[in-house]
Amino acid sequence: MKPRTHFRYHQKNKDGKILHSGITKNPEQRDQQHQTRWPGSHLSVQGPRVTEESARKWEETKHKSINPPRNPKK
Repeated sequence: MKPRTHFRYHQKNKDGKILHSGITKNPEQRDQQHQTRWPGSHLSVQGPRVTEESARKWEETKHKSINPPRNPKK
């Protein structure tokens, strides 16, 4: 049996709108990383831990980010 090491998550704003969907092994750390882009948002884990393969399949069906990409520094 493959280890279940990954979490699926949505990063949501205070109104519950999904800003980003992804996978991570460490939800607390990933939430802190997202705070720089979406201050005041929160990470919502979607279901139990899953295998990396299952997590990646789920991630492929999700939009990476609702907001437009940030402008690169010039």
